[in-house]
Amino acid sequence: MPDLDDGASIEMQGSGSKPYKLTNVGGIYRCSYPAYSTLGA
Repeated sequence: MPDLDDGASIEMQGSGSKPYKLTNVGGIYRCSYPAYSTLGA
């Protein structure tokens, strides 16, 4: 997966019906996946 520019976001299909949104905020990646913060990413 390519790096995202600051403020950019992409949607990725997960196992559920709704895609997850991955966003680069000041060099920190945030994801709408509920357990993302516990994955050690």
